Amino acid sequence: MLALPRHIGVDMIARSSLPLTIAGLILFAGCTQPQAADPAQDPAQSPPPAKSAALAADERQILIAYSTAYEYAKAVKTAANPEAKMSAFVRAESNYRKVLDLDPNHIDARLRLGGLYWEMEQFDEAEAEYDAVLALEPENKSALDGKAQLLTRGGGYEEAIELYRKQIDDDPNNIEARRRLAQLLENEEELLDAAQEYEAVFASDPTDASMAFKIGMLYQREEEWERSIPTLTAAVDLTPNDFEFNERLAIAYRRTDDLPMAVQVYDRLIVLDGTNAMAHSRKGQCLMALGDLKGAAGSLEECVRLDPENLGAMHRCSIAYVKMGNLEAAEKMVRRGLAVDGNDAQLHASYGEIHESHGDRAMTKYNESKCRRQADAVNRHYRKALAEYRQAAADAQVGAFASGKVEVVNAKMIAEEDLFFANPDC
Repeated sequence: MLALPRHIGVDMIARSSLPLTIAGLILFAGCTQPQAADPAQDPAQSPPPAKSAALAADERQILIAYSTAYEYAKAVKTAANPEAKMSAFVRAESNYRKVLDLDPNHIDARLRLGGLYWEMEQFDEAEAEYDAVLALEPENKSALDGKAQLLTRGGGYEEAIELYRKQIDDDPNNIEARRRLAQLLENEEELLDAAQEYEAVFASDPTDASMAFKIGMLYQREEEWERSIPTLTAAVDLTPNDFEFNERLAIAYRRTDDLPMAVQVYDRLIVLDGTNAMAHSRKGQCLMALGDLKGAAGSLEECVRLDPENLGAMHRCSIAYVKMGNLEAAEKMVRRGLAVDGNDAQLHASYGEIHESHGDRAMTKYNESKCRRQADAVNRHYRKALAEYRQAAADAQVGAFASGKVEVVNAKMIAEEDLFFANPDC
């Protein structure tokens, strides 16, 4: 089989000022004809047998047909209209077939013919050519890759996966095969396997921030939060100002309970975009979990300022104020939320918490003073708390939403009444 030398391709033929046939003959003469040995210099070497005229003619025809087919195949991709594209295709196919008639084992011609069929969306014919190549060279990377892509396109995912794995087994450094395998595994929702293949791709180019982020997101989709951190960190290191990269890293730290690191990343997010209400809200949640109630309330207040209808932030902020003992600020925040949505169950529950705390405070004063006015305050606050907890349960349409709180309030009310009637003169 005659193949073009690597350093002399068909592009060189196309650029030649000679007609194609003459250029082919020159290549044939210069690249394929053996030089006669000098018996005087090497008596042991005998001159190679001369090629027959018929064989030389076949090789010349192969070279000319292959070069012509290649040029028409390029014209298929650049054709200005469908008619020109079909005309170029017919001529390219005809010349590749001429090559294969003369040499059925011409690997390059079969691969290029398969690619030509692919370009024309004749996928069955393309697969037949790739199969023919694999029958001659079972390890041929181009044929394996072409067939795997055709199988993927036709829904033969399992067989395509096996072909890609075969390529990787033959050559672990075949990055393109790993990339295609990872894409196929991702489409098949085999996300952890896909992430591992993408990690090998990223290792080949550790400057690809988008690839590092993709790997981290695949791990997060499988709730593998710990495993997502290294590649998300790499993505952030490569592009420190990317908001989404930082945001997903912060979520990973939150989900792994590394709250100090989460707060650091949220601080970075706020520097990048101080108007992002969600960054302030999530920072506040982390600070509350860390016991920094003042910092939490400040972050949540800022979130509410930026997003005046964020009921979740209002609820959490009120809780922070209740825990700090600032019941007035807590009640103000709850009232603000109920003005947005008067049926919000969480806010009603917060209101119940506030009234219960007021009642606890009044109960303490009552026990100290034995005063009827304080007893009335206890009764009033506990009954308000009970009403709010019941409202919260009704709004949530879940009877047990605040059942624990209701029982606590009922118990405190009974205790208050017993205390009151035991001291009728106060």
